Amino acid sequence: MKYIVLFTEDTTISSRLPLPAMLEAVEATRPYLDDLRRREKVVDWGFYGVGHALYVIANVKTHAELHEITELLPLRQFCAISSNPILETGEFADVFAKIKREALAQWEKIVRISNSGSGSGSGAGNTGGGRVASMY
Repeated sequence: MKYIVLFTEDTTISSRLPLPAMLEAVEATRPYLDDLRRREKVVDWGFYGVGHALYVIANVKTHAELHEITELLPLRQFCAISSNPILETGEFADVFAKIKREALAQWEKIVRISNSGSGSGSGAGNTGGGRVASMY
């Protein structure tokens, strides 16, 4: 499973830490992530937001593995974390095809229900052509 993990500096914590400790944590982050990349646990990573944030694209088998990777990151001590699962292009295409079929089937049910309650076919819910009238 791939995740994009964002580490954002928490200034309420970082403002209380000595600068040398913070700089050391930032420096230690690169070899830590490079090692994870060699082991194929990290696909990509980089700093953004003028150096006050980090993104990591992790490739893990379990949520526990993701938790371990993120909690052991050297600059974790002064960062907030957010993570989201991501789909690769091929995965997205397959999932979208299934969602599209189901969404269209649900839409057809709504149209049938809406049109069946309009009597002779000339009610507020029937605009002809199998479409439900817009409320806007």
